[in-house]
Amino acid sequence: RSNEDYVYKHSLNTAILSAMISHRMDMDFKKQLDVVVASVLHDAGTQMIPAGLRYRKNDELKEDDINKINSCYVAAYQMFSNDYSLDADIKRTLTMFMRYNHKELIGGDVFESLPKNQSVEILKVAYAFDNMTAMKFEEEPVSEIAAIKRLMEEKDVYDEDVVNALVESINILNPGVCVEMTNGDKGLVIVEGVPNILEPYVLSFRDNQIYNLGDKYVSQNIQIKDIMKTMDNRHVVN
Repeated sequence: RSNEDYVYKHSLNTAILSAMISHRMDMDFKKQLDVVVASVLHDAGTQMIPAGLRYRKNDELKEDDINKINSCYVAAYQMFSNDYSLDADIKRTLTMFMRYNHKELIGGDVFESLPKNQSVEILKVAYAFDNMTAMKFEEEPVSEIAAIKRLMEEKDVYDEDVVNALVESINILNPGVCVEMTNGDKGLVIVEGVPNILEPYVLSFRDNQIYNLGDKYVSQNIQIKDIMKTMDNRHVVN
């Protein structure tokens, strides 16, 4: 993603992930459409930041620049809050998500006191997953495995059912996928992990041994580290 197209590609991919998750959760069709629309609109605040300011690196921003950026996020929140032509469910999802995502600006304490909203929980997971795994201006993205692990571990932040629906939608460790393991071996997923996607059966390339990562005695020493990016197993020749 380049500086010029990052916002729209992020919004589009967040919407795609939200569509997949909401469909997997068998939500009412209107609610599926509403969460997709909210996902497309959720980053309007970033789009309102002047281009010259938006493309600067974090260490180049001065205090006045940060204040201008923050004012754009607040303006986007006010724009949606005051838009009475917007569908009520979409409006609620957008404003609640913005309260969560910009707590210090828009009053996250109010968000914390509100009951959980399924559409907001979906948008939170889709937003976080895309943010972690997408190419960025200043840092390397994390792998899909690392992103899923973080979402699963932070149960107090991300809804467990929504995270599970994401995992079931993107098929990152289905049979046929080659993986790296924490013991240094590489292998092939031959049986998907159920119920935990991170605990499949893996055939080791080193010794043809099959590891059941769902077995607690095996998983004490071996876990999935990452997905193999290439299948280049050539020997290094001096």
